[in-house]
Amino acid sequence: MTHAKIYYDGNCPICAKEIAFYKKNISGKSFNWININNCLQSDYEANLDFQKTKERFHIITLENEILIGVDAFIYLWRHTPKLRYFALIGKFPGIYHILLFFYEIFLFFRR
Repeated sequence: MTHAKIYYDGNCPICAKEIAFYKKNISGKSFNWININNCLQSDYEANLDFQKTKERFHIITLENEILIGVDAFIYLWRHTPKLRYFALIGKFPGIYHILLFFYEIFLFFRR
């Protein structure tokens, strides 16, 4: 069975708490949760930049597409029963840009 790969920062308290929520609420076993702090560069997919995963949230989908930041969250929301509506709303251009803005603010303070 193929798995989507979720690359997250387990050392970030907010990130770790959010990933725990997704793990609890996503049914099925179609995700491989990878804490980037427990990996070596050699553990990464050839098409994934090791350093960039430390800066932003990354997912490699079942279709082998790399999603970063807000796009990665929307993908997860689509697979989370409690958040599917957020995935639909998040794709609207105005909402999408607001999400991008707030994600950038989060990244600024996270550093």
